[in-house]
Amino acid sequence: MAKRQTAMKTFLEKGEKLAEEFPEESLNTLRKFWEAAIKELSERYECEGATNQHTSSNLRKRIPPRLFYYLQHIQSMGNYGSHFQEDGVEPSIEDARYCVYAGQELMQWIHPETNEYLANKKENFIKVIADAVPCQHCEQPIGGVCLKKNGLPTATNCEHTVRKNAYSSYRRNYQKQYNTTIADAMHELIIELNIKNGQYLEAKDIRNWFDKNYPAYTENAVNSHAMMMATNLKTRHSHPVSKNGDSKYNLFFAENRKFRLYEAKNDPTPLQFGKPNPFTTNEEGI
Repeated sequence: MAKRQTAMKTFLEKGEKLAEEFPEESLNTLRKFWEAAIKELSERYECEGATNQHTSSNLRKRIPPRLFYYLQHIQSMGNYGSHFQEDGVEPSIEDARYCVYAGQELMQWIHPETNEYLANKKENFIKVIADAVPCQHCEQPIGGVCLKKNGLPTATNCEHTVRKNAYSSYRRNYQKQYNTTIADAMHELIIELNIKNGQYLEAKDIRNWFDKNYPAYTENAVNSHAMMMATNLKTRHSHPVSKNGDSKYNLFFAENRKFRLYEAKNDPTPLQFGKPNPFTTNEEGI
């Protein structure tokens, strides 16, 4: 693992150096990064296939969708850069730059210790925007509330857009240290709280657990995942097939605005993602 981590880091750094002057070579190098990445991930999740393509397909259900798409993009552009371009368009600097960015995101997720931001991070996640980031618009430092043109403070949740964007970046960087998906965290919740068949779990219990263990995930994201994991909620119809696999989303069954474990022997067949079912009942909000 250590050797492969070093190789991934070397390929990524080389790809970044080549991006500006030799984008085609950069993409070829990042293709090697991709090969090392899927090899490491396949061993981590025990899903290695007969070919790299099979392995990549197996990983689709095991890693966050965003990261899987990054893997796909690096592979596709690597192939484009290493073969004759039939459309006559050579790879661009922008092509290489984006693949470098995708590789960096993957590297940070696979090996968070390589991210200087995460490696040096010791403070708890800060939920108040003003206490987490400064405002470049009104030049207020961390801890200072945003000010209007007349010098009066803005209302809560009405911070300047530039500050909100900075906070979103802060939240996203913090989320990278979790090295998990919200769906997998849901399974962790069930184990930690020792939820048994027939035992009810309220939405607030789920939110409180995430607030304690993964505070950088937004309340909306947690709520959405809980509802998608409820086998009888029509929320599933508005989402494509789960990238984590339907079986992982059979964890909860909603009832009276509460959740319990899904029981295959007694509960209706889980609704499928993106496919309406005319026999569904009305769902209740979380």
